[in-house]
Amino acid sequence: MATPDDTAQVTVANAPPKGKIVYRRLLIVFGVIALLAVCLHAVVAGIAANELTSVEPIIAMQSRTLAEQGTLYYHLRSYPYTVCAYMPSFYLLEAGLYRLGVPLLQAGRLISLCAFLAILWLLFRTIELYSGDKYAAWTGVVLAGLTQQLVAWGTVAQTDMLSIACGFAALYFYSRYHVSGDDTIGWSAVCALAGLMTKQTAIAAPIAIFLLLVRN
Repeated sequence: MATPDDTAQVTVANAPPKGKIVYRRLLIVFGVIALLAVCLHAVVAGIAANELTSVEPIIAMQSRTLAEQGTLYYHLRSYPYTVCAYMPSFYLLEAGLYRLGVPLLQAGRLISLCAFLAILWLLFRTIELYSGDKYAAWTGVVLAGLTQQLVAWGTVAQTDMLSIACGFAALYFYSRYHVSGDDTIGWSAVCALAGLMTKQTAIAAPIAIFLLLVRN
C-alpha cells in the first residue's frame, strides 16, 4: 500500500521541469501578443476604405473588370492596353466575393488573411511532423505571428500570401508523403499548380519538391 510520502515522491517526479514551465508561460505571453497583432491588422484592413499598398487598387480594378465583363487579359497590341501582371486565381476569388456583395478591397484582404491563417496552420503541422514536439510547433507559429512582414502582407489585397500558402501546402503534403508515407504526393502537385496559377514566382516549392523526389 502506497504511503503519503510515496505519493508525494511520485508527484514530484512527474512534475514538469521549472525551465519547461517558464518556457510555456513565455510562449503563452508571446502567443497572446502575436494574436493581438494579427487581430489589430485584420481590423484595420477591414475598416480601411482606401488602399494600404499601391498595388491593391490595380488588382481590385482588374478583378472588377473580370466580375463585370467576364474578361481579364486583353490583346497586347490593340486597345485597351490592360495587362494583368499575375495569374488568374486571386482575381477569380476576389471577383467571386465581389459578386457576392463584398467590397473589392475588403474581399482581397479577406483572401490574404485566410491564406495567412492557413500558413500558420501548415507551419504548425509541418514542424510537428518533423519534430514530433508540439512546443516546437507552437514556437514556430508564434514566431511567424510576431513577424511584422508576414502579418502586414497577410492583410493586404495582393497575391503574395495566397501564392505562399499554396506553395507551403505543397511542401506540407510532400512532407507527409516523405516522412509518414501518406499517399499525398498528388495533393502536393495540385497545391504547387495552384501556387503557380496565383503568381508566376511561386516556383520555389515545385522545384524543391522535384529535386527532393529526384534525389530520393
